[in-house]
Amino acid sequence: MRDNTIVIRLFVIFGISAALVSGCGYAIHSGARSDIKTINIATFENRTFEHGLEVELSKALRKEFIVDGTLSVVDASSADVLLSGEIIEYVREPYTYGADETEVEQYRLRIKANVSLREVGKEKPMWEKSVEEDATYYLTGSLAKTEEEAKELALYELSKEIVSITERPW
Repeated sequence: MRDNTIVIRLFVIFGISAALVSGCGYAIHSGARSDIKTINIATFENRTFEHGLEVELSKALRKEFIVDGTLSVVDASSADVLLSGEIIEYVREPYTYGADETEVEQYRLRIKANVSLREVGKEKPMWEKSVEEDATYYLTGSLAKTEEEAKELALYELSKEIVSITERPW
């Protein structure tokens, strides 16, 4: 009798666990059109004085789309949609000052881009947006970062936002 009770309890526990897990399904799909499965990411035009920023943004975008997995990144000849744009701002500005209010302790780095997505073979964009992200960084102390590290973080956040916009219903 005791063996049957243990077996029944195990079935109940296993059954409840299976029901809970199956109720928490996750589907990978775009909130946009279901016929769009592939994307090409053009190298953005760089209208700033920050050399190589367009290459870094292109790499960050490709990586973020690949990690996201909703749209496959392909070359232009195989793509359903084309993502393109221009980087229009790269600004480093003082964010906080020290006690004497003359020495900068923290900077804010802001990157802004105009981005558009269009279907292959169509002139009119599906959407056009201006996207801006920033990162702050301390110059000294335990939280100190370099401008390069802040730039990498700002580009990562910018890429995440562009991926998110691309997957929203248009």
